[in-house]
Amino acid sequence: MIKEKLIVIALVAIYSVKYCKAQNLESIREGFFNSSIEMEKNYSNALIESVYQAFSKDSNNRFIGEGSYYLGEIYRSRNDLDSSLFYYEKSLSFGYSDSSTLFSLMGLAYLNAGKEDEAIEYYRIAYETNPKNGRINYNLGNLLVKQNKCSEAIDFFISALAFSYREEWVYMKLYTCFFEINGSDETNALCLKNIEEYGDDPVSLFFLVKIAYDNHSESEETSIYYNRLIKMKGGEKYAEDLNEVNK
Repeated sequence: MIKEKLIVIALVAIYSVKYCKAQNLESIREGFFNSSIEMEKNYSNALIESVYQAFSKDSNNRFIGEGSYYLGEIYRSRNDLDSSLFYYEKSLSFGYSDSSTLFSLMGLAYLNAGKEDEAIEYYRIAYETNPKNGRINYNLGNLLVKQNKCSEAIDFFISALAFSYREEWVYMKLYTCFFEINGSDETNALCLKNIEEYGDDPVSLFFLVKIAYDNHSESEETSIYYNRLIKMKGGEKYAEDLNEVNK
């Protein structure tokens, strides 16, 4: 009877420790997430200390990869390149998250530090690891634009759209580069092609109308595109720009 009670007490103690650890990890995850969604990321020192404490309780626990990722993000937000790279690499070694995401974040850390050559090296590694990731394609294209390599960037922007990363800024970067190299007629054709493949988006409609205004070639179709634009969420800001162009 005494032996059975001791076993029960031991099991309760074990599960209590596991429950406390789980609660602590959930608290860390919640703190990280809440800070991540803020416009101005403000990770607290207390959050960093919580991650370090979680590490020290069990050096082999499954949280090391996840916690290292959090620390990498925190130190990147503080522009601490060496610390962010150290923890991204540690997270990578524990197999946390998709490796292409971590390589991409390492590239971003270098970019934030003004080291574009190192950044593009890691973006390319991320791309080679996962060439069908739309966001990685965009990041690589965007960095190429910064290096005045618009012609090379275009294919990455097109791939970003093809792999479902269809934010307004992707369209804007694509058309800006494409127009610079290929002119209005081919840009017009690309806008129509993207609308046919992916549906209406405000940037494609904006360029269709703007090209018509710039070339003084307005038609009934131009009015149709404009009306579709102003009905879209966020379309009003583009319409205001067009109104300035067409004064």
